[in-house]
Amino acid sequence: MDALESRPFLAYLSRLDIDIVKRLFESKSACLAILRMLPPLVQKCVLLMVFKTDLRLENECNRNYRSSVGESIVLLQKLYILSEDDPPELNIDFRMNYLQSLMKPLFSIVGLNPVTRIDEKVQKAASRDLYKKALERWECVLSYLALPDSAANVSMATVDLFEHIGFIKRKGDMSSRDITSLGFQFLLLGRAEQIWSYLMYYLKYIELSQQDVFPYVEFFLKLCLCVDPGDLSETSQNVDGEKLPATPYVIDEEWPDVIKSGFLKHLRELGLVFIRKSKDGFFFITPLMSLLLAGDGERDVALENTRQKGFLIAETNYRLSVYSSSSLHLSILNQFAEILARFNNMAVGVMTRDTVRQALQRGITARQITQYLRANSHPRAVETHGQYHCVPPTVVDQIHLWEEERERLQCQDCAVYSMFDSDEQYEQLKNFSTDRGFLLYGDDIQRVIVVTTEGHELVREWYHSLNENRHF
Repeated sequence: MDALESRPFLAYLSRLDIDIVKRLFESKSACLAILRMLPPLVQKCVLLMVFKTDLRLENECNRNYRSSVGESIVLLQKLYILSEDDPPELNIDFRMNYLQSLMKPLFSIVGLNPVTRIDEKVQKAASRDLYKKALERWECVLSYLALPDSAANVSMATVDLFEHIGFIKRKGDMSSRDITSLGFQFLLLGRAEQIWSYLMYYLKYIELSQQDVFPYVEFFLKLCLCVDPGDLSETSQNVDGEKLPATPYVIDEEWPDVIKSGFLKHLRELGLVFIRKSKDGFFFITPLMSLLLAGDGERDVALENTRQKGFLIAETNYRLSVYSSSSLHLSILNQFAEILARFNNMAVGVMTRDTVRQALQRGITARQITQYLRANSHPRAVETHGQYHCVPPTVVDQIHLWEEERERLQCQDCAVYSMFDSDEQYEQLKNFSTDRGFLLYGDDIQRVIVVTTEGHELVREWYHSLNENRHF
């Protein structure tokens, strides 16, 4: 797998304007954070070139690793850390700022000041169950995406972003919104993938709005440096009072307004930072941020400890037994099923032709529905029938048949010509439309011609000129 595919921020950085990247390389915190995000082998290549400026990496490595080193060089060139010269040279600002960062404490590099005077009880109360609070925030965003007309408390910035990306679309009356196929596909991603995707879309949206994206990227990288990998242990929901409270950071009044009043509050909405009360003047970095920056192995372990096991049992009569009290789960199921009954810890729903067709009309595909059912099947169903047949084949086939029903007819805008004065007039118009590729349908018996909307104006003008010539 390409290193950029598994590291969304680096992929974003490689597409960022080179002038903004150069400004990032002038920031010690940005250089250090970017270096930490690089794959291990690429980090080693950078560190070698930091201390040996005239080094040719290919000559310094075992020949068995030359292809891997070559790939590392290509990656560093995409990120503008290495030049395109032969031999490639390390960016001087990146090199000098990294060297200077080695001689300073981390808090001095980052510029985020921990709160020194705070009541111990307030700190413990605010930092308790941070992961749970963060998840509630993020699931609130997902709940809105699943049911855009719900009363979920999300900001207009999130609504506008979802609409811009194409995750939701306005209905015909323009007063309400619906989830799209792209939005439903987003719901199927893992939690870390979802948040990374959202952040990258958000930064691109900032660029399109003609704002300077540099302060947003730099502040995010500063937060990344403050993340303690040990925070992943807090993803366990068995948090007790004996656990050390998280570190609160001061919200500096000298920060730019786009950060203090905009980006920080947006990160709060996503659950990446937690602010108990705005008047407190401090925030916590949540374990959800740790999950984003964890290596693949650490992330897998953390998700294994925290994720909710499969909760769905699909029956051959299209009934769904939902062993969950999550409003997010029920919101997603409402897209293609009808909830018949809801109890404290479970719900019962049913998929019908009408409910599935409603989902298909929103752009959700049969494959996405069956993928969601399989991904969230109850462990008992998976253990009994396997990962593939945990959803009965008859149910899967029927969902696909309902989709194929809609594909039997293809609708297309057109213009219809009829009531011709003679067969000759009909034949002339038909030949004119055929020669120019505008003809969709012609009925020689009923004397009806159907043409594309693109060719309608030209055909109509020619038809009028034909009639005018007949009068002379």
